[in-house]
Amino acid sequence: MRLLTKFSALGLSILLSLAAAQPAAAAVVQNNATANSRTEEVTAVIEAPSETPETAVPLPPVRNERSLGTFKTTGYSNPNGTRCADGSVPKAAHTVASDWGVLPRGSKIRFAGSDTIYTVEDNGVRGQIVDVYYATTAEAWAHGVQYREVYLILE
Repeated sequence: MRLLTKFSALGLSILLSLAAAQPAAAAVVQNNATANSRTEEVTAVIEAPSETPETAVPLPPVRNERSLGTFKTTGYSNPNGTRCADGSVPKAAHTVASDWGVLPRGSKIRFAGSDTIYTVEDNGVRGQIVDVYYATTAEAWAHGVQYREVYLILE
């Protein structure tokens, strides 16, 4: 797209300083300024950036999930290195403990506001409580007690 505009000498100097960041535009303005140096008005041709179609950003995949409501969440760690109730080794950002009558073993869940998907591999809590496994006791304590919406991932 081309813009054809008339500028005063003061306007031209401002335009030249602004066009310094765009060398191609500065050259066009300079060429027109020299060609018309005898007049008070200068015609400047500025090449605007060509409009390129924006690339469509793919939407994230829609999860098949269902809200289970708000659960109390706590953190725990495993300094003794014992296995989970299902026999697996607990992993941070993966393992959670729940009441298997509420969230059965192997259930996949996530918390509102997070994309991390956890797997129910441990038990030891009762009711609508999810205990999140952390690698260190300090991280588990830092989690504290929170109330978060829990989503069950339907497969």
